Amino acid sequence: MKPLSDSNRQWTGKAVGAGLGFLGGGPFGLIVGAIAGHLFDRVIEKSRQGERGSLAQEHISALFRIMGHLAKADGRISEAEIEAAGKIMDGLNLNGERRQMAIALFGQGKQADYRLKPDVDRLEATLPVAQQEGFIELLLQVAYADGKLQREEKKILRALTDAFDIPPYRFFWLKQRVKGEKGWSGQAPKTEKARKQKVRMPIISRDLRRAYSVLGLQPEATDDELKKAYRRLMSEYHPDKLQARRASEAEMKSAKEKAQQIQNAYNLIRKQRASGR
Repeated sequence: MKPLSDSNRQWTGKAVGAGLGFLGGGPFGLIVGAIAGHLFDRVIEKSRQGERGSLAQEHISALFRIMGHLAKADGRISEAEIEAAGKIMDGLNLNGERRQMAIALFGQGKQADYRLKPDVDRLEATLPVAQQEGFIELLLQVAYADGKLQREEKKILRALTDAFDIPPYRFFWLKQRVKGEKGWSGQAPKTEKARKQKVRMPIISRDLRRAYSVLGLQPEATDDELKKAYRRLMSEYHPDKLQARRASEAEMKSAKEKAQQIQNAYNLIRKQRASGR
């Protein structure tokens, strides 16, 4: 648990936003104000935590233990999950002894006697807020390696998002971004209503659907929504912003790759829309 004083600070924006929203718009205004206040609290918390940097060794250790636990959650560890873990090691520049240690930690996490809570408690107390969503995103890379998120995997990730105070809508956005990068469109709809809705969807190519997913959008998004999503994502991965946070070389490389994916997705959608008019 966070200290009481921290907890009070985290609720300040929510309380003020909800109060002002209620006065200006009644119950609906209260909800909107609370959401705005929550975003304000997150900004303040990030500023208190200082600039973003590379993961500390203790956090890398926890990452790979949890990663092993996550991969084993559905009963077996697939080749795709092992490959995803290896790519993350590459991204973190783990070579030689450090790589072997990461593999050993992954093995610890998949053991039946591994307990998640101690790692979650330490991360809640020590992992900077600016690194928390990135930490979750790395775990999602492994969770979605086999194409779907299992119930037990959701429980593990929920324990972390609850500890980090990451709201459900933000976690949903992180999932959509990871799925978009992997080109995974989800399972087929199960209900008759969903199947009919799917038939009504515009027929577009797999590459184009993947492009929308990278931007966290649906094909029905307006041009204005498309532009806003593109600008927001490009701003998040802008080199100047990452340098100001003292991002590591691996983080800069990863951000550059993601920015290129975002740019390619935006260009493809714009080209399709221009030709369709």
